Amino acid sequence: MNQAGRISVKVHSASGFRASPTAAGLAPERQCYTLVTVPGYGRLCTDPRAATADPDEPTLWEQELTFEVGPSVEPKQLQVALYAVKDDAEAGTAEAVAGNQDEGEEQAGARMTDEFIASGSMSLAQLETVQEQHNARIPLISPAGTHLADLSVDLRFFHTRNPAWQRDELTGKDVIDQELADAGPIKAAKLVNERSPYSPNSPRRPGCPLMRPPLEDPPVPQLPVALRSALRSGV
Repeated sequence: MNQAGRISVKVHSASGFRASPTAAGLAPERQCYTLVTVPGYGRLCTDPRAATADPDEPTLWEQELTFEVGPSVEPKQLQVALYAVKDDAEAGTAEAVAGNQDEGEEQAGARMTDEFIASGSMSLAQLETVQEQHNARIPLISPAGTHLADLSVDLRFFHTRNPAWQRDELTGKDVIDQELADAGPIKAAKLVNERSPYSPNSPRRPGCPLMRPPLEDPPVPQLPVALRSALRSGV
């Protein structure tokens, strides 16, 4: 898929995820979120949800994230990663420890990020057909190579107009965003994603803990993705 447009990623659940010492080692009440990345265009996060200790009960999100993408020759990829939120007390302790040691900014920054659990990825080449919905189950692999869960997502691609045209929230009218107009299609798409309230760089949303994913997901082994038959729009 090398067209410009918008990719809808609806994150349903992480089925099979077990918050147990033998799996991720998380307490059932620990808040977890999915970080979704389209390389070259940005990253968006779901709202945090409590982990579950019941193997038959998935961690649920039912949340849609929307990426603006520009035209490119290289096939687009989708990367997903599961993180556990580091609470303010943990973050404060980590910052204090980092501030008392001369180990460089890079290592200090790594201490203050949320806890990585597992990740996976897939190609978006299957999204060539506009407005067809695809359901994928993406295996989530831990750093140790353990298959912890399958992330269920719905994917859909839409053609859209130039992202420089933005809707004015006060008047409801379409206006030209000059910064986006001057940026070009690929950079403009990236800027739109960075402005999203679901970007990890955005201010904390009301009622939502601060999320601190690292700049890059740790590398893990990859497993094949199960892609279900395309569902027609509206089905």
